[in-house]
Amino acid sequence: MFVILLSSYSNKKIQILITPEKMNEVKRKVKNGYPIGELKNELLAAGYTKEEIAKCFEIHKADMRSWYLFFGTTFFIFGIGLIVIYENILMLVAGVILLLLYFKESKSKENI
Repeated sequence: MFVILLSSYSNKKIQILITPEKMNEVKRKVKNGYPIGELKNELLAAGYTKEEIAKCFEIHKADMRSWYLFFGTTFFIFGIGLIVIYENILMLVAGVILLLLYFKESKSKENI
């Protein structure tokens, strides 16, 4: 009975948690041109789970909301002046589009 318990325990895969130091090392290797596929295979062989490996390769997406708001407002105000002087609505439309992008990004950030 005791032997069976030990053998069933030894068959279980031990989960290793990835440390921030290891994540930084992986990011540094990728930055230096090391192939991502080989890195993933090395981490899998070392005992890391696919979820932990995916954390190392997450892509950082820049937050552009402040730029959308600033340029959208600027283009909108400038566009109103251009309508009065030159009867041209191009700048006003660009401002409205940027403001719409700002509100769309704000809503998506709230849902996260």
